[in-house]
Amino acid sequence: MNYLSRPIFQFTVNWADPVNRSFPYDLREVSLGFGAEYFTSRQTHVAQGAQFMVDLTTDAAIVEFDAFTADRLGPAKSFWLPVPMEALEIVAGVSATQFDITDQNLRDTWADHPDVHLYFTAGGQTPQAAQIAAVADLGGGIERVTLTTALAVPVNSSWSAARLHCVRLADDVERAWLPREGWQRRSLRVIELPLEYAEPVTASPVIYLYHFWAAAPIDYHWYFTSFASNVLSAGNEYVAAPINHGRLRQSVRFEAESLEIYAGYSADHPLALFLPVPTGRPINVEVFETTFDDPDTVTRLFTGQVRRVPDSGERLTAHCDSFASLLKQRIPPLLAKPDCDYQVYDSRTCKAPQVKFQTSGHITAIDNTAQPPTMTISLRFPNATRTAASYFAQGWIETGMRLSFEVRTIFNSTWDAGASRLTVVLNAPLLKAVVGQEVQIIPGCDGTAGACLAKFRNYENFPGFIGMPRNNLSLVAIDNKVSAGDKK
Repeated sequence: MNYLSRPIFQFTVNWADPVNRSFPYDLREVSLGFGAEYFTSRQTHVAQGAQFMVDLTTDAAIVEFDAFTADRLGPAKSFWLPVPMEALEIVAGVSATQFDITDQNLRDTWADHPDVHLYFTAGGQTPQAAQIAAVADLGGGIERVTLTTALAVPVNSSWSAARLHCVRLADDVERAWLPREGWQRRSLRVIELPLEYAEPVTASPVIYLYHFWAAAPIDYHWYFTSFASNVLSAGNEYVAAPINHGRLRQSVRFEAESLEIYAGYSADHPLALFLPVPTGRPINVEVFETTFDDPDTVTRLFTGQVRRVPDSGERLTAHCDSFASLLKQRIPPLLAKPDCDYQVYDSRTCKAPQVKFQTSGHITAIDNTAQPPTMTISLRFPNATRTAASYFAQGWIETGMRLSFEVRTIFNSTWDAGASRLTVVLNAPLLKAVVGQEVQIIPGCDGTAGACLAKFRNYENFPGFIGMPRNNLSLVAIDNKVSAGDKK
């Protein structure tokens, strides 16, 4: 059953079990100048959380429940939860829009919270839902409730009325106990969404838009929407896809924002570029909010970069940080040691010109079954330096363009003089490269003074202390030998 475009949770909740409820407040610390600190709230209502049990006693109920939760994955998929703990005791029906209840001071409290929707049930009757419009005191311990819309069947004392809370699943983790075959007890954790009560009532539903992009050589833009169909906004078509996002964490202080984006796995999805290894180029993301009636008017909710995407099977979870996080990154101090701390080819520190040392060629063979994977390359400009053993070790290769672009680290390199081929050992298989494809090969640096002097001729920028011993001679390693003991 749906009510105002959202489904109503109609599974049997075991309210006899202890129900854990929480009431989180969103208080943020604010410091103004050198004055006293105070706290301020950035939310309109108190959000409620609950954990309860659901009994599924038949195979059909288990299948139906799995289908319901599968469609509710992610915090963007809300639903209505009837809460009988906040029920109204109906004493008499008046009309299709009015009924009387036992006085519980509802007239003074019903508008204090946005959960003003009711769920009516009765034996042999189809459940109904409606919104409270007004509550009046009739005296004599009776209150009269007026609804915004007429019910299909007027209610009376045989009906039960429970509050409807707009909630979402707190997480996408399934928790189940099996008392016997064909019977499951599921534990659900939900969080109320106070600001979303009014959204289904409006004529134009809220739509979320997701824009991913990467600079050259990928040079590609992806547009997705969590809406049921494609959305054209500001000249870009956002494709309907299984994607949504978590709570945007913000603060009244200027600091980095973080966001989690959830998407179904697809080989051509931008988040899939992080698997099995990151693409080597940053993936940027923007999240917008718009409406169905006016999709060209958007509000940017978040902009930043995808930091990591853990490999979690059929579901992609992107951990994103705003660009403000760059201002909070701490630069580690330069350590006093015999080797170099700089990143090779960094124009601000090492200053070795990458263009002077990189070279190109084409792929002659790929062996993704080897452990680790290997690739054979025909160098375009072979010479004595580039064919030296391990010359490209700790470097990397780049191959492909746009969505076929791949980066891999080189563990080692060897030269076959007879076949005039370079073999490189890679950190991970190549998923899109094919034989004959062009490849850029960039040599790496082991950080030693010898490599800086002989390989890169860049010793004037070497920051290490070559006279410093690698081991602290004043420290003695702990003896981990264990004497033989008697066994009794």
